[in-house]
Amino acid sequence: MNKSPDANNKLNRLFCYYVLSGLFFSIALSAVIISVRYENSLSDILKRLESGKQNLPAMQNALADMDTALSDIKRMTPPDISSQTGEMQILIRLDELKSRMNEAEITVSSMEYKGDEINLPVVIKAPMKDYASLVNAAGYLQAQSFPVFNIGNLSLSQAQDKSVLYEIRGTFRALKVNK
Repeated sequence: MNKSPDANNKLNRLFCYYVLSGLFFSIALSAVIISVRYENSLSDILKRLESGKQNLPAMQNALADMDTALSDIKRMTPPDISSQTGEMQILIRLDELKSRMNEAEITVSSMEYKGDEINLPVVIKAPMKDYASLVNAAGYLQAQSFPVFNIGNLSLSQAQDKSVLYEIRGTFRALKVNK
C-alpha cells in the first residue's frame, strides 16, 4: 500500500485546509460570542441610563426635600447647640423660664438620663390672674424648640384665700451632645 507522492501531498494539503478552516471557524465563533456579550452589556448599560434619566426628577425632588428639612432643622436649633451640653441648654432655658415667670414657684427634680436624652422634671405653680395668663404660660412652654418642654399635666386648684392657682407638670428634654 504505497501511496504516490501526489496523493500524499494532496492529503497533506487537504488536512491543512481542514485545520485552517476549523481554526477560522473557531475564531469567527469566538468573535460572534464576544460581540453578542458586548451588545448585551451595552444594552444593559443603556437601560440603566434610561432608568437614571427617568428617576432624575424624583431624585431632585428628594434632594430639595432634604434641603428643606435641613434648613428647617437649622432654623429651629440654636446656633450654639453643638458648643453647649444638653445639661447646660436645659439650665439656660430654666433660667429664662424663671425670669419670665417671676411670680411662679418653680420646682425641679434631678436630671434623668435615658439613652441619648436628658430629662429634667419641672413643676410650675403660679396664681392664675385670668384665663389668658394660663394660656400664655402653656403656649410659651410648648413653643420652646431646644430643649423641648413637654407638658405632662395641667391642673387648677383653689387656695385658702379663694384665689385660683395653676400647676403645670412637665419635663425639659434635650439631646446629649457628644464632644
